[in-house]
Amino acid sequence: MSSDQVAKLAKVLGLLGSSHVGERAAAGLQAERIRLAMNTSWQALLNVHEVTHEYVPPARRFDPADAHPVELLARCSSVLSPWERAFLDGIGRRHRISAKQSDCLRRIRRRCAAWWATTGSGS
Repeated sequence: MSSDQVAKLAKVLGLLGSSHVGERAAAGLQAERIRLAMNTSWQALLNVHEVTHEYVPPARRFDPADAHPVELLARCSSVLSPWERAFLDGIGRRHRISAKQSDCLRRIRRRCAAWWATTGSGS
């Protein structure tokens, strides 16, 4: 299997995550054509013994100003009151929150941001 074939297959397989049904279907068909052209099975193709490039996602810096409520709860729980911890746990599972809840979340985020800035790492 040449590196050009691998690159082409990787590009086509990346399209399988498309939000468009037709694009996903076309990518699947194209991947199958590439596999047939390589004269191999999917099992043999996916039996990789050596990984040449390992994907390492970039580290994301924690920012209390835009953190999800559950992340705030996990990272800042030592400075939160029991009520605030329960509040964050509750709204962390919601798709929508009220204006009053949004204001409360904003206040908690400000407190967490101030604490995070003074500790440097949050520990």
